Amino acid sequence: MRIDQWLSCIVVVALLSPTLRAAEQPAGSSEPKVELRVVALDGEGAVQFLGKPAGPVVVEVRDDSEMPVQNARVVFQFPGSGPGGSVSNGQTRFETITNRQGQASTPPLQINNHPGKYQVHVTASRKDSVASLVVHQRVATNEEKGVKEKHGVNWTWVAIAAGAATAIGLAVLFGTGSSDPEPRLPSDTTIIIQPGTVSVGGPK
Repeated sequence: MRIDQWLSCIVVVALLSPTLRAAEQPAGSSEPKVELRVVALDGEGAVQFLGKPAGPVVVEVRDDSEMPVQNARVVFQFPGSGPGGSVSNGQTRFETITNRQGQASTPPLQINNHPGKYQVHVTASRKDSVASLVVHQRVATNEEKGVKEKHGVNWTWVAIAAGAATAIGLAVLFGTGSSDPEPRLPSDTTIIIQPGTVSVGGPK
């Protein structure tokens, strides 16, 4: 074979090599893989109460550039037993897709009758990328709810009580009938202010 024929063969092989390599690659492999991340927007650390309805769990799916990912498949998995909740029809698994903001949400929850801590496992996927997140919640007893409400301070009543005590104090001050040019509250008069109550003690 002459030298010019060898050179022609080498040129043909060089031209065909990129085409052959492209044909060997699987379809769609030219698109880079996007890494996903799931962020809890609502529901992390929430305290629910026995047998009561509760708000949804809301998450956002982002890519490695912190941009929202639309149309990602999201699965919320609640515990199958013990403390936890469910969505419609008592289902402990809910699947949806993210919106334009990359957000996905469960329907409102129905909490069961088992007190204690539980986890909601969230899995997001799009094409070949998968990410997961664990949302922590707790089911509290109704007794805990009652204690919380009992010991909570109602500042509206505190303000009303303070105003009422001031008015009563002034009435006592100017209603003593004393000829003293500098009327003053009797030294043994006691005013006690407590949330929701006012107590004024006159001279004994």
